[in-house]
Amino acid sequence: MKKFSAFRNKKIKGKSKSIQGIKITVAQEQGKYIAYVDGDRLDAYRNEREAFKAGEEFIKQVKK
Repeated sequence: MKKFSAFRNKKIKGKSKSIQGIKITVAQEQGKYIAYVDGDRLDAYRNEREAFKAGEEFIKQVKK
């Protein structure tokens, strides 16, 4: 049986970059691009560019 920590610490495969010390990762799953901010799922987008822009905007809003 899997433990909760195994789900929480799963590796996300995809393209990533760091903005203001916070990691944004975009992975393709089932034809959509999923944006993750520091390992937490943000949302699903149509293309990779939209996912990165949304992650950057989210960081800007949270850091204020």
